[in-house]
Amino acid sequence: MSEFAEAQQEIEDIKRDRYTRSRMGVLVEQWRESEIGQYVAKRAEQHKRQIMRTLIEDVDFDDPKQLYAMRLEYKMVECALQWLEEIVAEGHASFVELQQIEESERYTE
Repeated sequence: MSEFAEAQQEIEDIKRDRYTRSRMGVLVEQWRESEIGQYVAKRAEQHKRQIMRTLIEDVDFDDPKQLYAMRLEYKMVECALQWLEEIVAEGHASFVELQQIEESERYTE
């Protein structure tokens, strides 16, 4: 395979990857805006508040396992919400990058 063909293949691979990431971002964003997505986000936020209330009002500070478990549970909920945000942000960035690649291809033709 010539260097030109390899470069073309690499560009196509990058475009495919950016398209996939962009599409995933769109799908996650649409899901988050849907009724079920809004419900899940609302429940996650409520769950985080409940964990904080429990930590403030009803925690046994002499039981490090309970503290660790509650901290871990809070972090898991927070991470899941953050991952959704990151997927959407990465999708937007990939879409912009894909547009730039396609635009530069038009200028080189």
